[in-house]
Formats: sequence, C-alpha cells, structure tokens
Amino acid sequence: MIYVNTKRAIKSILPLLIIILLNACGGTKDTSKETSNTNHIKQQVPFESSKWKIKKEDEYPHRLNMYKEVLYSDSVRTLLKPQVISMLGKPDREENNHLYYLIEANTIGSFTLNQKSLVIKFKSNDEVEWIKLYGED
Repeated sequence: MIYVNTKRAIKSILPLLIIILLNACGGTKDTSKETSNTNHIKQQVPFESSKWKIKKEDEYPHRLNMYKEVLYSDSVRTLLKPQVISMLGKPDREENNHLYYLIEANTIGSFTLNQKSLVIKFKSNDEVEWIKLYGED
C-alpha cells in the first residue's frame, strides 16, 4: 500500500492550481504599469525609430502605439536583417533567423501571463520572409 501525505500533496499542488485558476479567470491582469498606455491604446502614432528603442524598466512605452506601422509596412519588408536591426534596435530575443520585439507583457510579479511580440522571420539571404504579431491584439 502506498502512503500519501495529504497535507504535503496539497501544499505542492496548491500554487499550481492558484496560477491556473487566476489565468483562467482573466481578471489577474497587472494594470499598474499599463495606466500610461490605457488612454492611448487605440491611437496609433507614426513610427519613430528613436522612440521604438526606448526602454523604461522592463517596458517599451511607445511600441504599443506604433507596432502596426512596422507590422503592415511594405518598406520594412524590403530591408535586409542588418537594416531592420539598425531601424528597430537589438531584439529582445533572436533565434533561428527570427527576431522578437516585445510590444507589451501582462505579469504577476515575475510570472508572465501573456505577452504581445512582433516577430520578423528572415530567409537565409537575410531578406524578410514575413512579419507577424504573436499574442492578443
């Protein structure tokens, strides 16, 4: 017969259950850092490379209002990888010929609930293959 310590089992599973429940409820979005963007979420502004690159703490305050200018730009699609990096700055992540630029992230402490990222994939010759948005829009 296998003996199970009930209190110990509950203690080890409880944090996971809380995270799952909070994530499923959708009501756990940390809005403390979003207050500056809340009034301007729908307002798209023209792309400015210098503003795109600004990072305050762990956020990019201008990207949410200008990512569509990059996402739907035909001129960005004509650039080579070094030119894209020059224009958008160092990506937050780079792997397998993909550049990832964080637009926004909703977190609880250090746990990321969801995030929105602009992803640019390059062909082997450094030409843009596609640009996509991952996360909610």
